[in-house]
Amino acid sequence: MRDVVAIKRAISFAAMGLLLFAASPRAVSAACVGDCNGNGEITIDEIIKMVNIALGTAMLDTCSPGDGNGDGDITVDEIISAVSTSLSSCPAGGPLGTRHFVLNKAHSPFTAVLGPGFAINLGGFQGQTNGVTEPAFLDLKAGQPNAAGFANIDVTASSDYIYIDARPTAPLVLCIKPIVPAVNAGVVEC
Repeated sequence: MRDVVAIKRAISFAAMGLLLFAASPRAVSAACVGDCNGNGEITIDEIIKMVNIALGTAMLDTCSPGDGNGDGDITVDEIISAVSTSLSSCPAGGPLGTRHFVLNKAHSPFTAVLGPGFAINLGGFQGQTNGVTEPAFLDLKAGQPNAAGFANIDVTASSDYIYIDARPTAPLVLCIKPIVPAVNAGVVEC
């Protein structure tokens, strides 16, 4: 019985560790949507790049910071946001902003290590929101770094449930319901 409790605890800690460390960002956005080269300014040529991406005549990687919400494309709202910001300026050294992290099922495996040289891959994380299965996601927001270079991280949104269905490999379904919002859920060093 003690071994079962220990395994359940190990699975719980491993799941939380994977949520924090194995998440891969879908898109990396700068402090300002549309700041393609990350220099703190949005120029006309960067807005033109965004328009070309939205029209399908350029690839997203020519201006990935133009995809402010991380959904893989550039929309009119994101272009308008870039134009508005270009009329003022990007906040220098401001908040780090919100990043959208997706747990890719193929790249976020959950492995139970039961002893030296004995590990079982139980599958990859998935998400469920409003009853629809989708890739699991977390939106993490980091504020202004302090004098030591640390910024607090908040979890602002997530899949309703993040789970692994290990059947038929093992009789196990691990389901996590993230508590959102989670203020000061972690720290990042800049």
